Amino acid sequence: MQKIFCLILLFILEGTTSLHAQVHVADVKSCQSHCFTKFQTCAKICDDSCEQCKMTVKKSITRHYAEFVHQQIVLGGLIAREPTSYKDPLQCLKFTCDCRADYAQCDQNCTGIIHKRLQVPMACA
Repeated sequence: MQKIFCLILLFILEGTTSLHAQVHVADVKSCQSHCFTKFQTCAKICDDSCEQCKMTVKKSITRHYAEFVHQQIVLGGLIAREPTSYKDPLQCLKFTCDCRADYAQCDQNCTGIIHKRLQVPMACA
């Protein structure tokens, strides 16, 4: 009787494991599809241009400083800041347009197997 019970239990557990593996494969495929969609979007809109980044930062600094000056004039306050107060020296170091590397990392996250390697970060001086 115990042998029959054990065989039935093993049979049930085997079927559950197989079903779980099928669901996991479907999740991985869905995740990889999502990664590929992100890769395509990145490839369409991403611009690695350092000069582009610098121009965008300069416009942002000018706009934020002008807003501050306007606000202080309206409130009758002192203009105690300079445009450099709105500059983030690391701003152009933060961008990344390495769509292939982002895709590879996303894909690795889907499978749970991460391949590490040292890489010099992109820099914009």
